[in-house]
Amino acid sequence: MNLKILKRLAKSNKYQMLYHRAKDLNYIRLFKNELDFTEAQITFLYYLELYSMLYQDLHDEELYISEEVIDDDFLTEAYLIWKNKYKKKEEKQKEKSKKRGQRHKEIDYDSDVPGMVFH
Repeated sequence: MNLKILKRLAKSNKYQMLYHRAKDLNYIRLFKNELDFTEAQITFLYYLELYSMLYQDLHDEELYISEEVIDDDFLTEAYLIWKNKYKKKEEKQKEKSKKRGQRHKEIDYDSDVPGMVFH
């Protein structure tokens, strides 16, 4: 199994389009067999999903992603490691702010709705 060939095919517009259509429409098949995928097929599907995610990040103008990053395996790995750490850090910050928000309810003093303030 040649990984370079599988990666090149998975990056191609043709297979990216087929992959997205196969996910959207159940009657499009990427392979003749539907079960018991070979190791090459599993690897190809992995790279299809990986490059699909990278192209989506590129489309969404995420930080540090570009065509150059996608074309370079080393930069792709570095981007994926960074993204994983960045997302974990972002989730932790959201959890902290959510907990903080639950403890300290904000009072809207400018509202026209009558309310009581206890001192």
